[in-house]
Amino acid sequence: LGSDFEKVIAENPEKYIEIAGQFLKENIRPIYIYHFLSGIKDALRNNKNFDWTPVIGFCHSILVDLKKENLPQPENKHEQDWESIKQSIADLLGNVLGGATKCDIPISLKKPVWEMLVVLCNDPDPTPEYEKERVDEGTFDASTVAINTIRGEAMNAAINYGLWVAKNEPSEANGDNRMPKELEDLLDTHLDTSVDSSLAVRSVYGRRIPNLFYLNRTWLEKKMDVIFPSDTDPNYFVSSFESYLSNQIYDDVFALLKDKYRYATKFLGATPKKGYHSIDLNERLPHHLMAVYVNDVKYDDLIEQFFLNAPIKARAEAISFLGRVALSEVGGFEKKKSEFAKARLLSLWVSRVKALKDIPEAFEELQEFGWWFEKSPFDKRDTILLMLETVESSKGVVDVSYQIVETLENYVADFPTESIKILSCIAHAEKDYEISYKTDSYKNIIRQAKVSGDADTKRLADDLINYLGTKGLLDFRELL
Repeated sequence: LGSDFEKVIAENPEKYIEIAGQFLKENIRPIYIYHFLSGIKDALRNNKNFDWTPVIGFCHSILVDLKKENLPQPENKHEQDWESIKQSIADLLGNVLGGATKCDIPISLKKPVWEMLVVLCNDPDPTPEYEKERVDEGTFDASTVAINTIRGEAMNAAINYGLWVAKNEPSEANGDNRMPKELEDLLDTHLDTSVDSSLAVRSVYGRRIPNLFYLNRTWLEKKMDVIFPSDTDPNYFVSSFESYLSNQIYDDVFALLKDKYRYATKFLGATPKKGYHSIDLNERLPHHLMAVYVNDVKYDDLIEQFFLNAPIKARAEAISFLGRVALSEVGGFEKKKSEFAKARLLSLWVSRVKALKDIPEAFEELQEFGWWFEKSPFDKRDTILLMLETVESSKGVVDVSYQIVETLENYVADFPTESIKILSCIAHAEKDYEISYKTDSYKNIIRQAKVSGDADTKRLADDLINYLGTKGLLDFRELL
């Protein structure tokens, strides 16, 4: 019945919101209130328009005006309760205030909207016990807990409130300070760990850093060491910074956070990840640093520190990201920026191969350059010489080897010696079945190498054929 009620509300919200107040007078169970709010959300997703005044009044009555003991309770533990309704209201306010719908709440309702947010932001959920069970014991990260608890959702909605007020009351801004005073006071309060010790709440600050920067850069600069502390439980820093890394990079924000990025590198690989993590510092931090490297030289000291001190898995993630993502995007840059980015990437490939040469464990980073070969925007000679040096240093261990073998078919006519050397390195590192999957490409490369006219290249090709024969891959003997 509740689901049917939800569909009716979604289809014709205007008809029912006017009588929403009757639900409370009639002592309707919370499950139906929950489905009413879900119907409102569905109506918004379907671009329905309606008068917000009765909806805000209804939600305000639930949160502010009514006492919990006067409210009807669920019939059983499987029905949604009033805690579910509070979280649903927080979610509704967060989405609408954040501009996710076309039916905006009018600014004339600012007072009751803020009063509701204050109540929700002071809700005990998540409790320390709830958070300990999920965050401390590794079931979820703090950011995931935040979007699944009342106070976490409400703090996110409160920041959206700030954006909503800034948009609708631009005359109230004081220079670059667009943050409403009531929001600033609330944010200050919840940064005090004696008032709110929640890691989930702290993760909200991290995730919303770009918005806080927009609302009041001066405030953010003053609070930077509180949001990302280095003198207290490190979980506060990790929770906020890991959540921040869900954002794209903004130049001004990155400049402000440069020292925090530097401090964050000490946590790479430091904590084993358990359970579900919506954002993983071990992945996203290398991604951010590489995106900055491609576009700017002024943070090279930070990049150098990363490659000098970061664990090999983090460095490998950085190289993999550049190959999988950055190289694909370089071609879409305007010419001057594209040439700059290509020069930076080529320089990095050269420097990393040089730095890792003759280091046995370096293959874990070197193998990620496999992603670079097919998408290489560099000169073909530079590309194949670097790929050869890479696989020789990694003893043939390389990611997406199948992709490299297929791409070598486009290189072997011009670079037969280098191509057969690369193929041989890969073959010596692969299992028989892995080579079998690429038999046609192997044969094509070997065949072209043998007819290149160079005696040394022909000898290398014959050596490879004989090696493959020792592995039981006798089909290749037809090429002798």
